[in-house]
Amino acid sequence: MDTQGPSVVVNIVDDVLTVGETSEVTFTFNEKVTGFDASDLVVVGGTLSNLSSTDGINWTATFTPTQASLAPPVLLSPAAAIRI
Repeated sequence: MDTQGPSVVVNIVDDVLTVGETSEVTFTFNEKVTGFDASDLVVVGGTLSNLSSTDGINWTATFTPTQASLAPPVLLSPAAAIRI
């Protein structure tokens, strides 16, 4: 019986963006997950859109900043804070 939740590695391709730019964000889980959606994340410094996966392991989304920032965006999941 699997008693551990899945782990995830989050990567943002370009973490220094200005308003009007976007960056792809990838979420790579160590096992297939179902039901993962934008409501599982709290995004600080911008918005995520187009979250999708074809295999339940590798997910992509588009990050759009709400303001120009030199600080990387922060994604918060219910279980952990993940700085990308």
